[in-house]
Amino acid sequence: MVKRTRLAAIVIGVLGTCLGCGDRPPPGTAAPAPAPSMEDAVRARLTELLALAEKGDAAAAAGYVVYRGPDEARKWKDVCDYTKDPEKTQVDSVLRRIAEIRKAGPLVPDGFERKTEGEGEWLALKYKAGDKPVLFAFLAVKGTYALGDID
Repeated sequence: MVKRTRLAAIVIGVLGTCLGCGDRPPPGTAAPAPAPSMEDAVRARLTELLALAEKGDAAAAAGYVVYRGPDEARKWKDVCDYTKDPEKTQVDSVLRRIAEIRKAGPLVPDGFERKTEGEGEWLALKYKAGDKPVLFAFLAVKGTYALGDID
């Protein structure tokens, strides 16, 4: 009887230890990094877009700009295609607007907000360019974030 009690205690102790193992990484390994927040992900997309604008790579920048043309099936749900003239015009306009903003002064982060409207959930990065407030508003499009508006 004593042997069974001791064996039961060992089994319970081992099981109790193992049940908690899934909560933490094995010894000597780091915990996985947390997923970036929506704000961080949108800010990263803006940084990439600003770099493309600086280089003048409008064709690549098109993949960062929400389609706002007449095709209702794509409107607010797709990104621009720089090989199509109306969309090329839209992307070029966005890049000109970014250039104007950059001339006003360095972009200084000034906040983040989320707002739901008819097009979906807008994720807006607030900045100051010199003394002017600027808002870069993004929508989730095709598994990433794309710029839908600049105010």
